[in-house]
Amino acid sequence: MKTLLLFLLIICSGLVLKAQDTLYQIKGKVIEEITKKPLRGVSIRLNQSLSGTNTDSTGNFTLNCKNKKAVIQLSRIGYKTKYVQVDAYNIITHTIEMSVDIQELTEVNINSKAIEHIIKKESQNVLDYVLENGKIILITYTNNLLKAKLILLSTSLDTLSKINVPEEAVALFTDCLGNNHLIGTKKTYQIYCDSTQLKLMPPVNLTTFEKLIYPCKTADGDNLYLGNKYGAEMLDIGFHPFLTVNYGVTYFTVNKKSKEQKFFAAIQDDEIAVKRKEEIYNEEIKARAEMYGHGSPELDRLFAETIEFKEIYAPIFNLKGQVYIFDHVNSILIKSFADSSGFEKIPISYHKEKNWKREILTDPVSGKAYSLYASKGISELREIDVQTGKTTKTYKIPFTFPKTIKVYNNQVYFIHKSDFYYPTWMLTRMILK
Repeated sequence: MKTLLLFLLIICSGLVLKAQDTLYQIKGKVIEEITKKPLRGVSIRLNQSLSGTNTDSTGNFTLNCKNKKAVIQLSRIGYKTKYVQVDAYNIITHTIEMSVDIQELTEVNINSKAIEHIIKKESQNVLDYVLENGKIILITYTNNLLKAKLILLSTSLDTLSKINVPEEAVALFTDCLGNNHLIGTKKTYQIYCDSTQLKLMPPVNLTTFEKLIYPCKTADGDNLYLGNKYGAEMLDIGFHPFLTVNYGVTYFTVNKKSKEQKFFAAIQDDEIAVKRKEEIYNEEIKARAEMYGHGSPELDRLFAETIEFKEIYAPIFNLKGQVYIFDHVNSILIKSFADSSGFEKIPISYHKEKNWKREILTDPVSGKAYSLYASKGISELREIDVQTGKTTKTYKIPFTFPKTIKVYNNQVYFIHKSDFYYPTWMLTRMILK
């Protein structure tokens, strides 16, 4: 356990500290651009890292850094995200101004139509997209992903910026702090997006990125929430090694300032854990072999692991400042108390319904949660009342086999094949009424 906690600390700091390393300090004060008043609760983070802190009641902050110069990111709800290059070597106090994001504070549905196609050009495919303060960042391509474009659209769908993707694009990813990244085949690039321009920060090795960023699942004002799945086993089935599914997940909190780690919650599928150790499991495999004639215990073990057992799905989300764990193993919605003194457990049953896709979608603006279902190519979202655990409204997506479904500001976005320019992949959004 001590080793695991130490590993988590390394992940969150983004640095592998050695005794001979020199740490520099970045000191600063954040104020509002117009009033010049100090801003409390601004998130300060070293670029391409999860290491950071928040400003205090006087707007001041102190951050350790191993480099003499660094780029820090400042973010707070209602204000424009800002990137600043600072000098840590001279230990001077940097005064940084942040401006109000008027567009974010006054954002409304800009289209009265229920359905709106965002990309309509023939042969202009959408590979992936993310949503940032009402704007849309997407990867488009024609026939070759090596010549893909990264495009920034306004809320009114005007093209604000367009840049070439530096390598073959794979996907876009939003980390637990709301920062967006371009994932390539070898490297990742954090995306810097101001009001009208797209820029890519210096690349990071893909393996390093996965170790630093992926474990962090969500965050609140004080803590990062890290998830660690466990229970997978490597099987030798004769011709190729096979990794079984994970049957448990442990969540830890890491304080942004002190880096103190605490156990938060653990979810485990006891049925899988026990079955793998019991003789009855092997007897079931033998019975299945006789029934289906697979002819090999190894292949039947593989069949059992891929068909009978499913990867644990108990995601954690921050919905409007409240942390929830959707524990589908034990059929409860776990709501943490604001003072971290315990949990409220709310029964759920929506995941037992036919055609459930084992996916929860959340709206970062409204704080609503949705469960996803699909049958014969038709997908539908059912809103979850997080106070009761019951589903309420149902929304059907009127296009077959949609993918990359997201909800933002009471609108559902999805990629689907065009009916007009088949087989072009289009991005479409629909107002949830």
